[in-house]
Amino acid sequence: MNVSCHNRNKRMAAGGSVFTRAVFLMCALSKRAYRQFGGSGGLVFSCAVFLMCALSKRAYRQFEGSDGSVFTCVFCVRCAPTKRAYGIRETMLFFLFVCLSCAMAEPEMLFIPAGTFTMGSDDDRFPNESPAHKVYLDAYYIGKTEVTNAAYYLFWLAEGGNDSKRTPISYGEAFGEWPAIAKTKPNYPVIGVSWNDAVAYAAWVGKRLPTEAEWEKAARGTDARRWPWGDAFSQPPKANVWHEKDGFKHLAPVGQYPTGASPYGALDMAGNVWEWTADWYSDTYYHRSERRNPEGPEAGSRRVVRGGSWLNPARLSRCATRIGHYPKNGTSFIGFRLAKDAD
Repeated sequence: MNVSCHNRNKRMAAGGSVFTRAVFLMCALSKRAYRQFGGSGGLVFSCAVFLMCALSKRAYRQFEGSDGSVFTCVFCVRCAPTKRAYGIRETMLFFLFVCLSCAMAEPEMLFIPAGTFTMGSDDDRFPNESPAHKVYLDAYYIGKTEVTNAAYYLFWLAEGGNDSKRTPISYGEAFGEWPAIAKTKPNYPVIGVSWNDAVAYAAWVGKRLPTEAEWEKAARGTDARRWPWGDAFSQPPKANVWHEKDGFKHLAPVGQYPTGASPYGALDMAGNVWEWTADWYSDTYYHRSERRNPEGPEAGSRRVVRGGSWLNPARLSRCATRIGHYPKNGTSFIGFRLAKDAD
């Protein structure tokens, strides 16, 4: 399948998850939207949805597959008699507002073609990165940036808001308090989330966390470079790391350093926040790892995080750097980005 076809499939998939989340948010955020499903209002809502489907291929195709089933379930559950119905214009405006909010918050997905790359390094200072070895990966998509406060906020609301068990840890001071930072710092990477929270969010948007191998290929490409942009940590600033003149003492907004992009266009894969991956961590995994689509050890106590953070020096923001972190613990220096199969 060619790149243009993959990009078309990507847009369809993104539209699908956006449409489904919009329906859930209409139920979760507003009594007005909730009541709209009942009585004659249910008929009005149905007409509004199908009109939007007729105008948009992305919305129309949403009715196919699992997301279509989700929409059907939500619609049927909420169609109960209520005291008040709302007009079609009011319904469509609210629905469109939620759709646009979801679409704007979700990071762009980049296509990574199938092929072989060099994973790891033979640097004696970092034995857990050795040996450097060739790995083949099927094609996939990865987030252009980390998931932001604004994007996670929509998930948090759908999970119950203040009653949600997926509430990020608040660190105060320069970091701000949740959920206020979803409004004051909407384009900053969400932090204070555990590996389990990241997995739950990814599932909610119909995606997943990248494997460790997927993360590294998206960061360094096929030429075994040290950092996403090349082999030298030079000016102008290309990443937010410790003791560098990058303009930020702590976190930076996502996408702040376009000159630090990876060969595939992924941003912030060096510094700012470490990123959760799907794999269990092992110091010696590379000595026995699969050479085709590796998925990490079968079990462990820590999950792999990649990329370094604002708290670490440049040498720990290299593409090959890998450490493990306990999956139940969120921190002020770990976030995550999304991945998705290309099929």
